This record gives sequence, structure tokens and C-alpha cells, in this order.
Amino acid sequence: AEAQKRTEETLQGVIKEQKNLKKQIGGLTNTIGYNLEDRAISSLPLSLEKDHGIRVDIMDRRFIEYPEGKEDEINIYGEGSLDGERIYIIGESKSQLGKKDVDKFKKRVERIRGYLGGKIVPILVTYQVRPKVERYAVKAIEGLLIYKSYQLKV
Repeated sequence: AEAQKRTEETLQGVIKEQKNLKKQIGGLTNTIGYNLEDRAISSLPLSLEKDHGIRVDIMDRRFIEYPEGKEDEINIYGEGSLDGERIYIIGESKSQLGKKDVDKFKKRVERIRGYLGGKIVPILVTYQVRPKVERYAVKAIEGLLIYKSYQLKV
């Protein structure tokens, strides 16, 4: 009985340490993600103008609140113009882009497109992406631009 008690106490200690480690790893993941977003927000206006002729007036992070009370967090939000037409830039950053990320982003872009009612330029920013995932993303999301971190103009 005494050995069982010590084993349970040890197990509780291990569980507590595992929760602490999970929290720390989550914090590191957030830091990496925010770093990529920060680079994108500061670099995309120049990159978009040079690469696609898009003039960016606003570029930041934003929440979009819908009339029914729901909201979407937009990692990379921009407003600008292309050939005199007003556009919205909706972007997401992922350290390694996967198909599930693409599907989730596609749904978000469709919701936002319905709400904003204007032309949307969807952008995914990533450190790396497998070729088959990149092909999938470009087919799945009309007008999608993908930037790898090293392609961002500084």
C-alpha cells in the first residue's frame, strides 16, 4: 500500500511537469508564429507592390466581428488597391503549411469574403511547404499568393 502511494505521488508529479512543459512549448510556438506574422506585416507591403502591383494602405493584425457575435482572428490583414480597385488582404502564417491549414484558411476567407463584400487577396506565409501541399493550396483557394519567409522583401 505504501509503495502504491509513492507511485501515485510520483505519477502526479510527472503529470504536473508534463502540463508545465506543454505550456512552455505552447509559448514557444506562439513566439515563432508571431515572429513570422511580424515579418510578414512589415515586409508584405513592399513585396506585394513589387511582385503584383498591389498598393497597401493598411497592414496589421485584426479581428473581424460578425453581426451575430462571432469573430475571426486575422493574422495578416490589409487594405489597398490594385488597378484602382479596392482590395482586402487576408493572410495566415504557419511555420509549416499543411492541408488542414489550407482547408481551415479557405473557410475563413470565404466567410470574410461574404462579410466584407469586396475583392480579397488571400495570402499564406510560411517557412516551408511541401510541393504537393502548395499545389493543393493554389487549386483550393482562388487567387492565393504563397510567400515563403525568405521571399519577403526587406
